[in-house]
Amino acid sequence: MTQFRVEIRRNEAAALLQGVPRALEQAAARALNGMNPLIKQAAGAQISGLYNMSQKYAERHVRLVSRAGPNRLMAIWAPSGKPEPLKAYKPRVAGAGGKELKPRKKRGGKGPSPNNPVSVEVFRGRRRTLAQGFLGPNGHVYARIGKARNPIRKLFGPGVPSGFIKSATGEALKSVTKAKFASRLEAEIVRQVAKIQTGRLPKAIL
Repeated sequence: MTQFRVEIRRNEAAALLQGVPRALEQAAARALNGMNPLIKQAAGAQISGLYNMSQKYAERHVRLVSRAGPNRLMAIWAPSGKPEPLKAYKPRVAGAGGKELKPRKKRGGKGPSPNNPVSVEVFRGRRRTLAQGFLGPNGHVYARIGKARNPIRKLFGPGVPSGFIKSATGEALKSVTKAKFASRLEAEIVRQVAKIQTGRLPKAIL
């Protein structure tokens, strides 16, 4: 035997599902919730392609915040997290002759002066120099805004939420949903039909 085929005819499946309350709704809800890994992967790829952060980091901060159920066939994803400190965007300090320097390890030790310019790469391939920024001993980027007596402030760049709302990210999520949801729904319908045929009625959504 070179092949083993399992086929369910559309009319037979429909008849079986009609005999069980909310069977189709349960299959659809499971298919929606099952899109979670694909949605996170697509969003993470778009965000990491725009900002200088890893795809895995971006994926961890995209969450399924509202799961679908038989009474509400809608799943909602949203980003979490806050703006990222500029430390996350590979800050560099230029010393004499443009030589890259490392941040100070301790007070009074050798390291870049607050007067040395700092550059960061927030957007991939686009490094920007901050005229007022300087690198602290902990690797964070700080700046004194305004007069010399004003306190210094830690500087931040965009985080995952900023990348999530970009139109390109939305288009990517629509594309993966259009490409994959039908097959996931079909698999869930097959699963529900198999449960009915074996006498196991559909259970609540996991």
